[in-house]
Amino acid sequence: MKTLPVVSLIVVATVAVAAGMVHLTFPGGLPALYRQYAARTPAPAPAPRTPAAKAPAEGTSLGETELRDAERAYDAGDFARSVDFFLAARADAGPAFRERTARGLQKAVLAWALTSNVEPPSPLPDDPDGEVARRQAAADASPSEQAWYDVTIYAAGCGSSRKLPFVAQQALTSAVAGGPVERRLTSVLDRGGPRARLLREAMTGIGLLDPVDPVAAASKPNAAPVRPPAKVLRAPGGSFKPATKAKLVQAVELERKGTEEYDKSGPDNAQRKEHRKAAVALLKQARDIYQEAQEEDPDSSDLGGRLRAVMEMISHLHKETSLGE
Repeated sequence: MKTLPVVSLIVVATVAVAAGMVHLTFPGGLPALYRQYAARTPAPAPAPRTPAAKAPAEGTSLGETELRDAERAYDAGDFARSVDFFLAARADAGPAFRERTARGLQKAVLAWALTSNVEPPSPLPDDPDGEVARRQAAADASPSEQAWYDVTIYAAGCGSSRKLPFVAQQALTSAVAGGPVERRLTSVLDRGGPRARLLREAMTGIGLLDPVDPVAAASKPNAAPVRPPAKVLRAPGGSFKPATKAKLVQAVELERKGTEEYDKSGPDNAQRKEHRKAAVALLKQARDIYQEAQEEDPDSSDLGGRLRAVMEMISHLHKETSLGE
């Protein structure tokens, strides 16, 4: 039991004797030996510097994405969808894209108004794009507002969306006061609706309407705008059964009431949500009757026109609701 303390004592004594011998024999003693050893020990290498983090590359903004979507929709001849994208881009675009967005929105609104609710030509061509190309070449050979207007309306009626952006722009560029382009745009403007203000601004931008003097307008707060009488809707003609004809009379009345609600659903109306809801309900009833009648006479151009007008209003109302306006 006494062996471990004895061994420990011997070890300590041995270390002490060795340290004393080194202190006596080495010049400067133990302190000098320690300093010499410390000088030979390399200093620890500095920790590598952490490279500065690179700023993330600036991504495409939401407004720029919507602007590109709007321009693609315009190039595809889908002017209504293009207007919606331009409106979204206008709300989100930064200063670098505002002017480009404003120009695109004006162009899309005018093209939409010029080509919306166009009756299809009768008979429909077997090759719409080829026929439009032939008429386009004729208009190019003898250009005039009427020539380009006729090509644009024909292309819109037969669904030649690939040619539509170019010929519509040619018609709008050729437009003069009192011409067919102005008359058609004015007829769309007179209908009112959610895009009436945009269309008025666009027509003013290309000189087809005079700018409104805000001072003069404010001096007549009670003056109601003069609007022409609404177009009288009539039941579409075609080969229909007596019962179906009676339903079409009801559908026309539903469309008339739905259109009135639609005209009141603009962004400036505080009750626009209620008017949109009423318009959708009425227009859907009219649509269902028109679709049923179309099974009896699918070639009725009158019925086709009424159905397209109703479907366009319903589609626009759904888009406005989805945007949360």
